[in-house]
Amino acid sequence: MSKIYVTLPKHFVALEKLPGYFWHMKEERLYTMKVTGVLRPLPSRKYYCAYRWSGLTNRHNDLCYKVSIGGRRQTLFVDDLKRMFAETKPKKSTVPVEKK
Repeated sequence: MSKIYVTLPKHFVALEKLPGYFWHMKEERLYTMKVTGVLRPLPSRKYYCAYRWSGLTNRHNDLCYKVSIGGRRQTLFVDDLKRMFAETKPKKSTVPVEKK
């Protein structure tokens, strides 16, 4: 397999611990890039947890994204993503995409 490098537009920031996911700082929206190299916006939803023991019941109805990392579903809250990238300055970045 060979690698192709895709240059992302200025306002996209790669999530270091989550390969294939990118935060658009201007729109404040999460995008994903699959093997084809096409950026696709992810739908946001309101967080709901029926279990009181989860520890996240205070985040009820907060906006979040459901993502899959290594086959495991995880929840990323929009407020956390905004805080994480509040100090980041936009710049162009290049991302490797594997070509089959």
